Amino acid sequence: MGGGNPFHHHQDLNNLVKAWAKPDVIIVNEIYWTSTARHADIVFPATSPVERNDFSASSIDSWFTPNHRVVKPFGQSKNDYDIYAALASKLGFEEEFTEGLTAQQWVEGLYNQTVDNAKAKGVSLPPWDVFWQSEPFSIADQLPKVEYHIEKFIRDPKASPMPTSTSGKLEIYCQTIADFGYDDCQGHPMWFDKTECLGTELAKTFPLHLISNQPKNKLHSQLDHGVTSKNSKVKGREKIKINPQLAVKRNIKQDDIVLVFNDRGRCLAAADISEGIRVDVVELPTGSWFDPIYNKNGISLDVHGNPNTLTADVGTSKLAQGCAAHSCLVDIKLFEDELPNINVFTKPNTQSYS
Repeated sequence: MGGGNPFHHHQDLNNLVKAWAKPDVIIVNEIYWTSTARHADIVFPATSPVERNDFSASSIDSWFTPNHRVVKPFGQSKNDYDIYAALASKLGFEEEFTEGLTAQQWVEGLYNQTVDNAKAKGVSLPPWDVFWQSEPFSIADQLPKVEYHIEKFIRDPKASPMPTSTSGKLEIYCQTIADFGYDDCQGHPMWFDKTECLGTELAKTFPLHLISNQPKNKLHSQLDHGVTSKNSKVKGREKIKINPQLAVKRNIKQDDIVLVFNDRGRCLAAADISEGIRVDVVELPTGSWFDPIYNKNGISLDVHGNPNTLTADVGTSKLAQGCAAHSCLVDIKLFEDELPNINVFTKPNTQSYS
């Protein structure tokens, strides 16, 4: 796998560990020793965007950007294309995969294909040699003004109906969904009681509602090993925001290391006492790389502060299957044992192959 870090964003990471053990071999393309890479059997060291040539364009804006390699690939790292080309060679179909082209030739060819597609739409792009030496540029002046469908609907709902099944209008009730007969998703919006929220039976055991928001010091889990992310932590742990009344009740002081736990998992975090949160709510940002230690029963303690050791791997409904991470109850107490080391940023023991 490549291009993702499920040991960051997936809910109920302890359950993911069990599922991860089922495949015979897991292979990962990775730039860094993320938690996902550390849980893989084979890791192909991949280049970062600044170590390879590419170009950027998008269907949702008007900008084109030549992306030049800034530094040479680190160590034995290769770009994804060369990794897959080498694998194809080992498997006996390199020519079919590469079509005889290098990565740079593919970049040039894809740009030239974009030039042809743009020309067919009446948009002029510079030739490759000019583009590759250019600064980022916009083609906004060559594009017609776009009127979105909702704008057309508002202006003339009969001429531009919505793609709903029968009425052509925005519908609060959907017969198609109602006909599915789901017990947790009806044909119209309505409230369904949750098993994990304040006021439920489970809240008598785990009385705090956990909010796992996006971090301010990085994008998701990217560059968690970087200076900005590391400097925002306390004793290497992510900070959890708690109300002063809760802190007094649990004998917790600012920057104390606390244990956050429920039936699914446990993690450590550093107390950040704030009036800006409810007394029965705690806030632990996502993004700290999963760093588990296991007891003799195989139950893990994440020593770094990843809230997905606690969240439930359930969908919002049988229909939507969206993320329900914020429906999570936990408890918290002062961590009084010897503080474990952070190991997730230390290179693991590996064996290299050529």
